[in-house]
This record gives sequence, structure tokens and C-alpha cells, in this order.
Amino acid sequence: MMPPRSQSFSMKGKVVLVTGGHGLLGNAIRRELDSMGAHAVLAPKRAELDLLDPHQTAMFFQKHRPNVVFHLASVGFGLLGNLTNPFRAITEATLLNHNVLVGCVENKVDKIFVAGSVAAYPFPYKSIPLTEHSYWEGLPHPSEIGYAHAKRHALAYLEIMKESCGIPFLYGILTNLYGPEDKYEDRRNRFRCHFRNVFDIVPFGPSASHCVAHVAGTWCGDALTLL
Repeated sequence: MMPPRSQSFSMKGKVVLVTGGHGLLGNAIRRELDSMGAHAVLAPKRAELDLLDPHQTAMFFQKHRPNVVFHLASVGFGLLGNLTNPFRAITEATLLNHNVLVGCVENKVDKIFVAGSVAAYPFPYKSIPLTEHSYWEGLPHPSEIGYAHAKRHALAYLEIMKESCGIPFLYGILTNLYGPEDKYEDRRNRFRCHFRNVFDIVPFGPSASHCVAHVAGTWCGDALTLL
């Protein structure tokens, strides 16, 4: 049973930016925001806004003045790609985060959520289940080193932004998410491919798809409550 939703922060009348807003998580968050009465939910695709371009990103923030930001976008190459492109993974992901977070500071957003990753935990794991307190206690797995450090770097930005600029944040440490509107055809992620194969082969029926969508929507509601 889920806890009752907090009424301490209302999305009504807010302009909300969702980066990476057209995947599994982004679509679920956008639907939840619509039901919460947000004035406008902005989810530009890369063709409309290249977050690796600092000028484009700055101009977008200045034009739209979002009150709340859900920063889900990242630069990742999949498990094999992150292993073979660690420098690109850390530089491009850090640049993307930098552009978005600078936009948040310069335009004084009310709140921000940033999608972190379980890949940034030190490996081997200190304990199972993982806890927030162990997040910084060692180096991530070598196969994810560039991507993982970029995710950690984003958390460092957020902590400094809160202390020096007064911007509250929520940092979600996410593991693999699967469900409707995921990019199952993306061959870089073998788990997504296997999940797609299971959905294609096993006759789950409509209730299974509804169940996955319900779980994603429920998680989004809880995340929005924590904001």
C-alpha cells in the first residue's frame, strides 16, 4: 500500500521541463504531471533541443522559464559501449548535466529531480541491499567508470546548488526499468532485448501490460510526492 500523497508542493500552474521525456520513465512522469494540473509540461526531443549545446540549452531555459525540472536525459552507450568509450561517457554526460543544471541555477527553478544510477555504486558492493550511505564508498565497476562518475558528478552539483543557491533537489538512484514505451529494439542493452523477447513469446495477455504500466505510474507518483 502506497503512502498518501503529500500536498506540500503543488504542480498546479507550474511549467515543468522533462528532459529525456519520451522514454518509459519520461512518458510515465508526463502523464502523472498532466493529472496533477501542471500548466505546461515541456519534453523537447533532441531534434528540438540538443542538451549538449550550451547555447541552445541556455536559450531554452530563458525562453520557457521552467519552475520544476525532471532531468532524465543522459549520454550512455550501453554496457559494452560504456566499457569501450569511458572518456566519451564521462565527458558528454557531464557536459549535458552541466548545461541543464546551470540553466536551473541561472533561471532559479523551484525544484529539480535528477535520475541517478545504481551503476555509480562502488563495486564490489559493501552490502545487499544497497544503501544511500555507501554511494561514495569506493570506485564503481570498471565497465561503467565514465558513465558512473558522470552520475556521481551530477549529485555533487546538486548538493552544492542546494547549499549555495537554495535549490532543493531529489536524486533518484535508479536500476533497470522495463515496460511500455521502452526502447526494446535498442540492441546495446541485452536485458531489454530479452525482456522484449519474453513479451513477444509468452502469452501474458492485456493484464500484464497493464500491470507494468501501473507499477511505472505508481513509482512516478511517489517520486513527485517526494519533491
